[in-house]
Amino acid sequence: MISTLNYRFTLKIAFYFGLNIIFIFGINAQYILKGIVLEAESNAPLVDANIQVVDYYNVAKSNSKGNFNINHLKKPNGIIRISHVGYETRLIDFNISENNFAPIFLSKKIYLADEVIVNATRTNAKSGMAFENVTKQAIGKSNLGQDIPQLLNFTTSIVTTSDAGAGIGYTGMRIRGSDATRVNVTINGIPLNDSESQGSYLINLPDFASSVSSIQIQRGVGASTNGAGAFGGTVNIQTNDFKDKMYLNIATSAGSFGTIKNTVMAGTGLINKHFTIDGRLSKIDSKGFIDRASSNLWSYYFSGAYIGKKSFARINVFSGNEKTYQAWNGIPEAKLYGKLDDVKSYIDRNYLNEIDANNLLNAGKRTFNQFLYNNQIDNYTQRHLQLLTSHALSSNLTLNINGHYTKGLGYYEEYKNDQNLNAYFKSEGNDKSTDLVRRKWLKNDFFGTTFSLDYIGKKGFSAILGGGLNKYIGNHFGEIIWTKEPLQLQNSGQWYKNKANKTDFNVYAKANFQLSENISAYTDMQLRKVGYTMAGLIDKFRVINFDNNYTFFNPKLGLNVNISDNSNAYLSYSVGNKEPSRGDFVDNAIAPKAEHLNDFELGYKLNNSNIRLGINAYYMRYTNQLVLNGNVNNVGDAIRTNVPKSHRAGVELEATYRLSSKVTWVTNLTLSQNKIDNFTEKIPTYDGDYNTIADTENKLKSTKIAFSPFKTALKISSKSDVIFSFIPVRFS
Repeated sequence: MISTLNYRFTLKIAFYFGLNIIFIFGINAQYILKGIVLEAESNAPLVDANIQVVDYYNVAKSNSKGNFNINHLKKPNGIIRISHVGYETRLIDFNISENNFAPIFLSKKIYLADEVIVNATRTNAKSGMAFENVTKQAIGKSNLGQDIPQLLNFTTSIVTTSDAGAGIGYTGMRIRGSDATRVNVTINGIPLNDSESQGSYLINLPDFASSVSSIQIQRGVGASTNGAGAFGGTVNIQTNDFKDKMYLNIATSAGSFGTIKNTVMAGTGLINKHFTIDGRLSKIDSKGFIDRASSNLWSYYFSGAYIGKKSFARINVFSGNEKTYQAWNGIPEAKLYGKLDDVKSYIDRNYLNEIDANNLLNAGKRTFNQFLYNNQIDNYTQRHLQLLTSHALSSNLTLNINGHYTKGLGYYEEYKNDQNLNAYFKSEGNDKSTDLVRRKWLKNDFFGTTFSLDYIGKKGFSAILGGGLNKYIGNHFGEIIWTKEPLQLQNSGQWYKNKANKTDFNVYAKANFQLSENISAYTDMQLRKVGYTMAGLIDKFRVINFDNNYTFFNPKLGLNVNISDNSNAYLSYSVGNKEPSRGDFVDNAIAPKAEHLNDFELGYKLNNSNIRLGINAYYMRYTNQLVLNGNVNNVGDAIRTNVPKSHRAGVELEATYRLSSKVTWVTNLTLSQNKIDNFTEKIPTYDGDYNTIADTENKLKSTKIAFSPFKTALKISSKSDVIFSFIPVRFS
């Protein structure tokens, strides 16, 4: 693949990664552990049980006869962990001379586990897709108050940004160069992405990582899930973590830029063998790296559950409030490079007043924030209610039915200089100009249900029938709350109002087939129907009136081949479709088209005693992909436009080497080529009154897609803390 970085530096990075691989393969291992896993109740072979050597990366899965082999062991004895969804995990001492082929019995869990809820939307090694599981322990090592995107920064092909520069406050996440509107995020299988903007704002749930049990990241289209289509990836979050013992945790951490985090967590453990209650309260404050980019955040999470042998029901109630000072406008190039003459030229051509000019001149090169108004903040509260239920209909059939409701309310406030009231109210006598403070509000409600019917059969066959029906109602309005000149404003200062309704229904069917002892196949078919309407008035007296309906069919096929007992190769083909976001409709004179994606994945994975290695190649072919065109709207958001044909292609490499029992070396590298194949750009020419008199056409071919990164990451960590990290990133 062709790197988005210059050729010479790419060779250096590839050489560096190659040295890691050579170093990794230079290790000798000579012992083989063999065994069989059986179901305790029936003595029947247990298929797809996970067997891992404790403190090493050797892993295996039991085959259709329950047998497993673990090769390349460094020692003839140790401990293995055997686990399977729905069964009690066991730790067993082994000695190869004594335990070969010794039966291992797994008993069904006394209580249904929370993990069955997210099983429907997660993928596994047999799917043929690129994915990565992040454990609670891995998250906890670096959880010092940052948003979840920042905590995932070391995972393959993920690049994050922070408005405030400290990882606290507004953060952004891209997977394979695709922005947050193309990254599907679910919490316990329930969609988190905003139905209109399609982004996921985890800033609204500060310190949510403290309540997370596990996260699965699927790169590319991924498996069928609920919510907006996944074009860059899927982040599947599970919060619930059953604890049978009472606990109380109080944690405080402090760091640079006036950052302090306080968290209290407590739980009852199992009450009367059936009930549990868990809770968390969090408060985070930070001044931010960027000038005035402060964050004032709080959140809570409470969960109560009834857990039985065949059924469980859980209620999750969680909420968060964020007050963040706006810092999203960036730094002028002239200031970044620090040339005084260029800065003065920038001041002149942008007509900055004396106060704004002094702010620019006196700020640090990388800390400049153009906003000076004391209350230039984003203030938003989100409240979530989830009802999760699961019932074991039989020994191999489980039904999950979930309900949810989310209430959002908030605004961002901004000071505007010298505003002509004709831009806000159309009537006689509104030609006055004044400084003013305005707020843009969003009130929304999101509710619905998700469901799945999970079947685990014999000889490696499993199937899931699932889906969801969700409804969104969004109210947008703007109000002027203060003017420098005392004025009587119409409509109590409200100058626009509009409403949106969106219905999202999907149903999917997934199945795993064991074609032979070493070959398995995966199929996943999804039908998704979306209805989206908008009506009302927006800025500049523009009337919006959209009524859009979409029907998408998203098939996925995968093939997995076990090359040896510790390595496998996979291949998959997936189709994704996604509707445009609210901004795409509002910012474009011509209604945008839905996007279409064909995703091809080819990969190889290896697990040895001290080594874990993965290589994945992908080719993502787009039709009508929405890409940035270089323009911004009236609030500074980037505007996107459809391009007929484009692609993202790359190679992802990840390796983990266990240097000792306490120190681990983790490294990954992504090389990518992200191109618009062809696009005809129309550049308008204006007359003296800013009326369009002609369009100049500029035909572009093989053009780089903006913000598509090259990335490499290196992390050396101990069991307790990260002790060294390195993440160079460059965007095209």
